[in-house]
Amino acid sequence: DDEVYSDISQGDRRAAEEAMRRRDREDQMRRGDADLLYEPSDDDEAPRRKRRRAEKAAIGDVEEEEMIESIEHLEDTKGHSVKEWVSMLGPRTEIANRFKNFLRNHVNSKGVYVYKDKIRRMCESNHSSFEVEFPVLASKENVLAYFLPEAPMEMLQIFDTVAKELVLTIYPSYERVTSEIHIRISDLPLIEELRTFRKIHLNQLVRTTGVVTATTGVLPQLSIVKYDCNKCGFVIGPFVQSQNSEVKPG
Repeated sequence: DDEVYSDISQGDRRAAEEAMRRRDREDQMRRGDADLLYEPSDDDEAPRRKRRRAEKAAIGDVEEEEMIESIEHLEDTKGHSVKEWVSMLGPRTEIANRFKNFLRNHVNSKGVYVYKDKIRRMCESNHSSFEVEFPVLASKENVLAYFLPEAPMEMLQIFDTVAKELVLTIYPSYERVTSEIHIRISDLPLIEELRTFRKIHLNQLVRTTGVVTATTGVLPQLSIVKYDCNKCGFVIGPFVQSQNSEVKPG
């Protein structure tokens, strides 16, 4: 079952939905008089509902709560690279749901909700980030921990979005303090020496040690920019900037 989570045209979506309805009608005709004798049981309906959910997910027409059941084996990337897989709608939604559940429900040995407590302390200090320990994430959501080092930018973007949603659920006015909430990953199990870094480490999440011999000022990151026309004074924008490329007016 090769599922592809991507946007399709309205015409293709209608055609897909019509094909599903036509197939269901044919199934009913094949069952014939069986439906007159027996009421369909929950066991009979479950595989059919599961199949319809998967087909809806494939064309991008699925509710968020249905998406949890639509991807049973998130680790099966269906031939895609991890970076490609976690960028698709279905896997991205499933990752967000699992991480949100992890932040909400993880309890330590003393019965304390660890990340709710971290969020509370972060907000008391007017900070904009909190730590998630990699070994804890790996013990509770091992698939997310597997994806994280392979596609750190994509995964951390999902984590940050989930963290902000959760913070604003608890503290609705906290956006006045900061517009962004970030997850910081700590305690990666493997430590790479600086001299061993190679091309294979590019765009991966790694942990290293070293001695800081000199520091420079930390410059703020440009996130939103507007441009003034030198001739007429017209203001163009705003343009949202990314870490990898500069967005300029066309």
